[in-house]
Amino acid sequence: LVTMVPLRLGARPSSNLNGLGTSSTRPVRKRTFAVVSLQVGLGFALLMGGALTVVSLANAWRMDSGYRRDRMVLLEVFVNRYSDSADALGQLEDFERALRRIPGVERAAFSTIQPLFTRRMTAWTAYLPDGWSGPTDRIQSRPVSDGFFDVMGLPIVEGRLPAAGEWTPDQPVAIVSRTAARLLWPGQNPIGRQLVARPNLRGPARRLVIGVVADARFSALDEDPNGEIYLPDRIVRGRT
Repeated sequence: LVTMVPLRLGARPSSNLNGLGTSSTRPVRKRTFAVVSLQVGLGFALLMGGALTVVSLANAWRMDSGYRRDRMVLLEVFVNRYSDSADALGQLEDFERALRRIPGVERAAFSTIQPLFTRRMTAWTAYLPDGWSGPTDRIQSRPVSDGFFDVMGLPIVEGRLPAAGEWTPDQPVAIVSRTAARLLWPGQNPIGRQLVARPNLRGPARRLVIGVVADARFSALDEDPNGEIYLPDRIVRGRT
C-alpha cells in the first residue's frame, strides 16, 4: 500500500521544459527513484514487523503456561482500612464470598501470585530440605489459599491434593511443583519429604510434602518455570 502512490506518480510523464524547449525528466526520475526506494524499504520493514508480531502472538497462544489462562480473571486486591489482621482477613473472606455470587464465577482463591503481570524478581523460598546447601535461585515459596489448585487447574502428578480442612496456615503441609521436586530431590520420591523453615520465620518449623503438581509459568511464557513450593495461607500482608 505504501508503495502504490509513489509508483503511480513516478509513472507519469514530466511536462517540465527547459529553456531549449525540450523535456528533461532525468532529475525528476532520480527523485522518484529515491522516493520509491524509500517507500519499498519501509513497506518491507512493516511487512516483516507485522509477520513477526503475528508469529509471536501465535507462539504465545500455543505455549503451555500450565494453568487455564482462558478461564481465569486476575483481581489485585488491597485491604486499606482494617483494625487488625482478623478484620483484614474477614474483609477478604467477605470479598471472596461476594465473588462467588457473581453469575458465571465457578471458584475463587487467594494468592500472592500475579500470573504474567508481575515484574521479574529474585526467587526466594521460606522452606528448604534439611541441610540443603545447593542453589536456590530457581526455587521460591508461594502462599496460596484453599482451592488455588482447583481454580488454576494445576493437575496433580504425584501424591495428592489437600483434603477438606487440611490446607490451613497452621497445618504443616506443602505441595511442590515438578521442577521443585526435581531440583530438591533429584532421582528421589518427594512425597513424604520434610521441608525446614528458615530462621526467624513464623509458622510451622517443618512441613510435609503431600503432593507434586505440574509446572506453571507465572513470570513469562518464554522462560523455564521456577521450582514452586506452595504453602497454605489465606492472607499475606493484607494483599492477595
